[in-house]
Amino acid sequence: MEVHHHSHSARKKWTHYLWEFLMLFLAVFCGFLAENQREHYVEHQREKQYMRSLVADLQTDTANIRQANTWFEKISSACDTLMRNYEQFMGNASPETHRSFQFILAGYPDFVYTDRTIQQLKNSGGLRLVRDHDVSDSIVAYDANIRDMVIEESAITLFYDRLHELAARNFNFRELDEQQNNPGSVAGIVHWLTTNVQDKEQFYNILRVYTSTLNSYIRYRKRLLNKAARLIGLLNKNYHLD
Repeated sequence: MEVHHHSHSARKKWTHYLWEFLMLFLAVFCGFLAENQREHYVEHQREKQYMRSLVADLQTDTANIRQANTWFEKISSACDTLMRNYEQFMGNASPETHRSFQFILAGYPDFVYTDRTIQQLKNSGGLRLVRDHDVSDSIVAYDANIRDMVIEESAITLFYDRLHELAARNFNFRELDEQQNNPGSVAGIVHWLTTNVQDKEQFYNILRVYTSTLNSYIRYRKRLLNKAARLIGLLNKNYHLD
């Protein structure tokens, strides 16, 4: 009977195990690097998409502000005309001043903030994706400036409402409607209901404060336009959005 002896394989050297460990480590490490790189790429694409959306919002805001500024400047001009000829206005003598009066009372355009992207950045933690501190600081500053402008607009509303209240109390608007419906009449004259000089001077005082507040508001809006333009330029440059 033959006896078979088991062959004994040579024992592996410790360097072999070390090499296997290094290969495994490198495989895991490279996988980690690839995953990390992929996450960075995805986040960068999200960041760029946010910035592209923000530029669109800024362009909408600037177009609305620029268009409304033209209207506000016309209101300011009408206020200047009315104050410059207020003596005639008090005596119902000038159709031009009454046209200015009616234009002032017609109202003004409201500002609606296009803040969809900024709200997403703030509420979803998207601001952490913005790696450039100049960009993130500029975005936060612009948002604060816009909200300050909305507060400024509340002052405009306050004095406008006061003017409207005094006008409703002291002027005959029914007569104005009759003038417009009668082609033979001198249209555009709104007669005072009061002969009290103090009431007429009070209207002038509120008009003057309204005009001053309005001019300050216009200057603020123009400065904001410049800031928005610089932010658009910064985003286009840093994220190659052009």
